[in-house]
Amino acid sequence: MSYDPKDMGPSLAWELRRLERQAELSFEAELRILEKLLTGRTPSRVLDLGCGSGAFTRRLRDAWPATTVVGADIDGDMLALVAEPTKLIGPDETLVHESESAYELIIIRYVAQHLSPESRGSMWARCRAALAEGGHVVVIDVDDSDWGTVQPQDHTLEPIYQRISAFQTRGGSDRSVVGHLPDELKAAGFIEVSRVRDHVASSTRPIDDFEPHLSPTRHAGLVVQKVLSLAEMARLAAAWQSVRSDPDAFISLNIHAVHATNPSQTTSVHTRPEGVM
Repeated sequence: MSYDPKDMGPSLAWELRRLERQAELSFEAELRILEKLLTGRTPSRVLDLGCGSGAFTRRLRDAWPATTVVGADIDGDMLALVAEPTKLIGPDETLVHESESAYELIIIRYVAQHLSPESRGSMWARCRAALAEGGHVVVIDVDDSDWGTVQPQDHTLEPIYQRISAFQTRGGSDRSVVGHLPDELKAAGFIEVSRVRDHVASSTRPIDDFEPHLSPTRHAGLVVQKVLSLAEMARLAAAWQSVRSDPDAFISLNIHAVHATNPSQTTSVHTRPEGVM
């Protein structure tokens, strides 16, 4: 696992606030994706796998009050921040026990990028075992080749961002993971696998709402690790302030998801939606 919230930004408290603001920014787009994929049917039992601090879990419970949304994570300290029902899971532990009902939907947000292909393969197998027949898995994660746009752009910062990306890759993070997921899910036995996309833009949200994604403060730990210099952090901060102060600035961030269905042994499953735009 290449992500540890304690190593992000200047403090754990700062990272928890960032996760909260990140969920607030993208939740409506992510909910649109889920409701489109489920063709308007609200599931009765959902697992938020890798729920972290529960920022998304809480919002999904509010949006689907009749649904049981279980938050699950391997980090007990983070899981302690999440209201029940929750599930502390080990790396290879089953996701549903014999005494429990299977899940109709498993959501995995921004976790797959931090796992090795082998660990992801194990996770897909565990998801299939925990899903009801005809149940769904939706994986929301990153694709740096299609992340969005920021105007005005500062192309002189590209070498800095390339160095950050290279460091993340060496640490085990896969910033193009969405492109690998369809084949992995098919290999795990899922059917009706499809990629979908939505977006959130400054045409409907204030520029400052995008700070969790674009503020250089999230890279503060890279100065300590000597990946970035203080001067480079200052350049990133100045570029972000330039965007914030430009009345014509525009930001659009893409939300990528991969959907798959656990096959039924006796009945056909829903036709795959074409996508979300």
